Amino acid sequence: MNRLLMSATLALAALAAVPASAQSAPQADGIIAPTVRCETAIPPRPNLPDGANTSVRLRDMQAGDAAFQAYQAQVNAAISCQRMAVQTENEALNAELDAFNARTQAFNAVGQRWRASVETFNARQQAGRPTPRN
Repeated sequence: MNRLLMSATLALAALAAVPASAQSAPQADGIIAPTVRCETAIPPRPNLPDGANTSVRLRDMQAGDAAFQAYQAQVNAAISCQRMAVQTENEALNAELDAFNARTQAFNAVGQRWRASVETFNARQQAGRPTPRN
């Protein structure tokens, strides 16, 4: 019986001691809602002229450059917002991971105290010291 208790305790401690690198973000109901919403989507690429084509004129390239500049500004705005959203979500996930690790450490401390208690009890049993029977 005592060895069974010890084995169960060790198994629980091993399950709880998952390294931070192997832990995943909360799933299903535990997903953290993003606090930053990006309304700006990345626009479709503009139809730009091919400068290698001999039928393309200067005005075509100027119009292409203006279209590209507008596209670049929209993409930069969308990417900046998305970067901020990812960073915010990452900070929230890191806080969740820190809380998880604290709970795991608290559980492991209880498990260590329990294992020490079981070892002390087992040593007493083997030494032939009487223990109360209940």
